[in-house]
Amino acid sequence: MKNKLVIFIIIVFIIVILYNLRPLYSKYSPAQNQLNTSCDMYSSMMDNFRTEDSIKSKRMDYINKINELNFRAQLSQEEIIFVLYTCAQKNSIYISDIKFAEAEYILDDGDIDIIESEEASVFQTMCVVAEFKAEFEQLLQFIDDIKWFRDICVMNLNVSTWEEDIVYAFVLMKFYVVPLVINL
Repeated sequence: MKNKLVIFIIIVFIIVILYNLRPLYSKYSPAQNQLNTSCDMYSSMMDNFRTEDSIKSKRMDYINKINELNFRAQLSQEEIIFVLYTCAQKNSIYISDIKFAEAEYILDDGDIDIIESEEASVFQTMCVVAEFKAEFEQLLQFIDDIKWFRDICVMNLNVSTWEEDIVYAFVLMKFYVVPLVINL
């Protein structure tokens, strides 16, 4: 009986030792090391795919928000002329000249400092100087109509001559464009 008990204890002891040595074998086994490396690489790749998908979805959300705001995606002189003449016809104003400036137009009066943030530099801009002949109230109504557009900024109004009810004026406007470059 004692022998059977000792044999049973020895067998249990051997099983416990082998069971405890098994993690060490698994830990130092080359196949296990390769499996762990492959699992880590797969996990990293999945994180990259999730990040890429979230970036794509955020980009599409931003593009949809920009589209909801009705910003122009491209800027052409024909579009600008069309917008100006449409507003001019609505207010019975005669536009005698339209000048386009590719570079930033700088105000020389020194009273107003125009500071653009880094976010604003994402926009492409085109400055336009339009020469008008109209009644003063019509000109103000025209400017109100232009300011209704979210991508047009009236920067300056210069009145050159004022004869009775007729005003000869120059209006400096800046047209903004949000370029939608999609690299998905």
